[in-house]
Amino acid sequence: MRRTIERLESFGPAAIVIASNAPSVMVLDDLKDWSPTPIIGVFPPVRRALETSVTKRIAVLGVASLISSSEIRGYVARESAGQGNVDLVSASDLVELVENGKFLTDPETTLAAVRAKLVTLHPDTDVATLSSTHLPWLLRYFEQAGPRLRFLDPADDIVAAVGSYTTPGSGAFRTLVSEGEGYDLADFQRMLVRLGLDLIIERV
Repeated sequence: MRRTIERLESFGPAAIVIASNAPSVMVLDDLKDWSPTPIIGVFPPVRRALETSVTKRIAVLGVASLISSSEIRGYVARESAGQGNVDLVSASDLVELVENGKFLTDPETTLAAVRAKLVTLHPDTDVATLSSTHLPWLLRYFEQAGPRLRFLDPADDIVAAVGSYTTPGSGAFRTLVSEGEGYDLADFQRMLVRLGLDLIIERV
């Protein structure tokens, strides 16, 4: 994360948004102390979920590294203040459906996987947070598979935080993309086309 922040700081940003729940929960405090640039994280909206919940039973869906961490347990304890039940649920398998693009090319498999995940939730659960950058891309599947549930996107909470660092005007996107085994730029570009996004990719 420090290497990533250093690269982003080279562009002279007014602020940096870590649009991922896991590093926001697990390392953001250390990064804030280390970087001169304001850093904004995105966090599971546990408090908002409990305020919304009728049953006071909610689920936080995220990647396994987040769900199994001591940091998320401490965060949940602070945010819930004992006012309800919060279940931590690994959804790394669903994240993979976004990573590999199957949520676009194989809707039947995606819907089946989402349904299988929701079946594992406590029957009293009525609100779930989609606490991975990837999971909100599956919102239509979640809503179809769990019509009685309400799903919250953590990114909604960072709009106000970012606003104080912005000014009126215009800007441009720079799309910096890294490659890994099984995830190359060509596949990513094809996914962008399917999503209707016209972005110029820069390999990093």
